[in-house]
Amino acid sequence: MSLQHRLAVLFAVIVNTISVNTFALSSKSTISLLTCSSGEELYTSFGHSALRVKDDSLGIDVVFNYGTFDFDTPFFIAKFVRGDLDYMLSTGFMSRFTYSYKAENRQVVESELKLNSEQRDRLFMLLAENARPQNRYYRYDFFYDNCATRIRDLVFQVANIDGSMYKKVTNETFRDLLHICNSPKSWSAQGIDLILGAKTDAPISLYDKAYLPMYVDSLFLQAGLIESSHTIISKQGDVDNSVNFIGSPTSIGLLILLFTLFVSYIGFRKHIVCKLFDSILFSAAFLLGLLFWFLWLFTNHSVTDMNINVLWASLLYLPMVIELIRRKSLVGNNLMMWSIAGNVLFFVVFIMLTVFGVQEPPTLAILFSISLFLRNICLYNRIR
Repeated sequence: MSLQHRLAVLFAVIVNTISVNTFALSSKSTISLLTCSSGEELYTSFGHSALRVKDDSLGIDVVFNYGTFDFDTPFFIAKFVRGDLDYMLSTGFMSRFTYSYKAENRQVVESELKLNSEQRDRLFMLLAENARPQNRYYRYDFFYDNCATRIRDLVFQVANIDGSMYKKVTNETFRDLLHICNSPKSWSAQGIDLILGAKTDAPISLYDKAYLPMYVDSLFLQAGLIESSHTIISKQGDVDNSVNFIGSPTSIGLLILLFTLFVSYIGFRKHIVCKLFDSILFSAAFLLGLLFWFLWLFTNHSVTDMNINVLWASLLYLPMVIELIRRKSLVGNNLMMWSIAGNVLFFVVFIMLTVFGVQEPPTLAILFSISLFLRNICLYNRIR
């Protein structure tokens, strides 16, 4: 049996059979926080946290990783969309962990935790207990229960630190931190901004900020839990995080707005209703509204409700599209008139809530909502 296989058997025995009272790490053991930088895939954009347990005397060098999930889970996409996807605590050799992150060209910083022997033993046993097959799964929540928050809470518990000491609210929000990890000008960032509701814009504390891996290290440092830190994997080459204006969400939003102005001018000059353009524009708004309402009412995501984007992406656009397709003449159409009135009111409320900082919508949403508002006004002038 190879050394690697012997270690695997040893670790399996440790995880599945021992109890807190029958096992202890040696005095030379260490437990470290591993903070990993972002990767190229969207789900790696915000980095990653894991814990490393190292004890050369016992031949242990393993990583506990709360951030894994199984792509082969039945109905994986449906569960992910609905917020029903379970993540799990996985374990593996440090050598495999570093190999994986080096292959992805992601930086890994190791910060040794300042814990005494008793605390290290307790933390290791809690991790081992959580790694048992019956305990390893948990319901993932992006802001409140993820690979970083699990480590934050577990280490604070073992170190007997009162987390409320670090819950003084700052002037930063969840959305501000998302933009640090993902340029607010990118498609992925604006897409995330679209579906996240007003809770994302509430001020948060230093403790809350540790939902992101990079802030777990900062929190532990402030709490006096870091013995030392060093980089074990360096990212090779410079990464260009800039976003080209051409093809960006802002440029597309401006093009839609400019084309809306052009169509509106043509319609004004020729005294016509631009049915095709309006049908396409209103259909897009209605479908987005359906998405926002679905994420608000029919999923378990904690931060996709209270989304003010449902105001400009109004469901009232459905009857308007139907009338545009069915009716040759819309003059005096009461259903259209009332729908337009509702949409204009919703737009005004949306702008007011944005101005007062209730929620920060992405630039694309603001530009698109203005286009919709203009077409509602033009359509009203044509059919009243």
